[in-house]
Amino acid sequence: MAPWQSLELGDYGLTEAEASSAAYWVQDGTAYRGADAAAQALQVCNPPLAFLGKVIAAPPFIWAARAIYPVIARYRHRLPGATDACRID
Repeated sequence: MAPWQSLELGDYGLTEAEASSAAYWVQDGTAYRGADAAAQALQVCNPPLAFLGKVIAAPPFIWAARAIYPVIARYRHRLPGATDACRID
């Protein structure tokens, strides 16, 4: 896992605009965006987070997560531990 600013985005098939607008998780050549990225990232964690990732990735939970994700992304700079660098302008 690395911040997009330290990566060669073209190697992952991503643009700066894409990387700065949502979280991405790239695994086995597939780029997951937003809620899908969060679900995939959780699945490689230790239990119980891996189980939570599998639950989130399954319908109907992923549908809800995809609907909620834009709100979380928009206000991520206000979440605990965030900085103004997290702000999307």
